[in-house]
Amino acid sequence: MVNKSTKEYKLIALDLDGVLLKSDMKVLPNTVKIIKKIHKRGVKIIIVTGKSLFSAKKYANLLGIRDLMICNHGAIIGDPVKNKLLFEIRLPRYALKAIGLMLNTYPELQCYFTSDNKAFMVENPLIPVKEQYHEKNGFKLEKQYPLNYKFEKLLKKVPSKIIFYTPIGKEKKYILALKKYFKNKVNVYRSKPGNVELSPLTVSKGKALSIICRKWKIKPQEAIAVGDEENDISMLKFAGLGVAINNAVPQLKRHADYITSRSNENGGVEEAIKKFIL
Repeated sequence: MVNKSTKEYKLIALDLDGVLLKSDMKVLPNTVKIIKKIHKRGVKIIIVTGKSLFSAKKYANLLGIRDLMICNHGAIIGDPVKNKLLFEIRLPRYALKAIGLMLNTYPELQCYFTSDNKAFMVENPLIPVKEQYHEKNGFKLEKQYPLNYKFEKLLKKVPSKIIFYTPIGKEKKYILALKKYFKNKVNVYRSKPGNVELSPLTVSKGKALSIICRKWKIKPQEAIAVGDEENDISMLKFAGLGVAINNAVPQLKRHADYITSRSNENGGVEEAIKKFIL
């Protein structure tokens, strides 16, 4: 049974894509207002996302959040104010070999990753430049590399996340191929429609959230977590109250204490905050 006490919850962890963000990558004005309101009252607001710190911190600025952020699906805990990483777990170096393997086998894919706070994209000669992911989404790249570049020799630091952009609805095909290649040595999952990602086996959003809660002496039962995808299950399990946004995948809804009646497009986060915090 869900506890509706307005005094119990000291922290709310919010995913970005599909939760805080609408499909146009914007936050509803009323959601911004209500988050600022509870933040001023002392409630900790934790953004928990698959995005890198430098991609996600603009949303922290929009919401007036100065708290720590969980990025790269739990592989990074960062300070958006100081632009500093406090915690990071990286992929094994051999994971970089999957880039060339996947793009040569499946020429319809694109690949993106960050390292040392810089963004990299692998060229796909079969996809027109204006249709490539970074062009469509306004990413500024450090450099774009040719298809067969040996990244395992170039990078001093292996990234904590690698993204393959896939045709929407076909993600399972590429997930199975990557799982077969890595033999359960890295996490492989769909983070949202059209995104298949690799992350270190030992990381999760729930583990990163537990680190922050211990640091701030916040008990799990004093935390709310709100998500929409399978990779949010760990933080919903950790938090005292796990909330699935209405548009969440069925796998996540099975683990939720509460499912909002509204989606990310019409105020699901606002609904959860009004019901359990205000």
